[in-house]
Amino acid sequence: MDLVRDPAWQFVGAIVAVIAIAATFAVYLLQRERKEFSFGVFYQTPLLTVAEELAARVRVTFDGNAIRNLRLVVLGFKNSGNRPIVTSDFEREVRITMSSGSTILSCDISKQSPANLDVQAAIHGHELRLSPVLLNPHDYVLLKLLVGCDSPIVPLVDARIVGVRNLTPLMRSDEIAGWRKVRQNVVLLPVFSLLAIGVSYWANEPSLFHGSILFACATVPFVLVQWILEHATNRANRYVDGA
Repeated sequence: MDLVRDPAWQFVGAIVAVIAIAATFAVYLLQRERKEFSFGVFYQTPLLTVAEELAARVRVTFDGNAIRNLRLVVLGFKNSGNRPIVTSDFEREVRITMSSGSTILSCDISKQSPANLDVQAAIHGHELRLSPVLLNPHDYVLLKLLVGCDSPIVPLVDARIVGVRNLTPLMRSDEIAGWRKVRQNVVLLPVFSLLAIGVSYWANEPSLFHGSILFACATVPFVLVQWILEHATNRANRYVDGA
């Protein structure tokens, strides 16, 4: 009975109840159907710039076409939902339009998953057109473009997909700390908690032992809340490893 009346163990019971409720909500989130298409520009960097004062004296060509400024642009798209996007879901080709005055010189696949995704891209001046392709959940493609332009570009995407109202941002997992931080906390916080409990038990300090248990219990909802927030907003599925 004394154990039941102990405030520390009452707090533990409350934490367990909260975890049970959160677990039920988490299961609901995982089972809910979601259709989502994510797109993003991973990075862009200038490769060549001809100064204004040298423009009349220097001539640079790419595949026979004269250029003054050349940029490397890496962009990608992913099925970040949990339902397949089939070819018939696309009303038309996905069109990615670069800034006015720019020219897409080349387009290559930098990375794709799975390896047999077979994405077809066609260049039309400053517009890139992607043919409809089957995208199972978590399938993604990164495209590497060489673009002739004078300034950083902001691509405009035109995609009409059944069941997808708006495109969502695709993010680099090595730049965005959110999901990576959750995965680290899932391992680190419980380890620190167990170490604190072990040290306090070995030292035979009841108050320190109870405090360590409270700390261990407090880390569980902290990590769980992070995890739930990532999945409630579906951010956890909008990451791709860097190109």
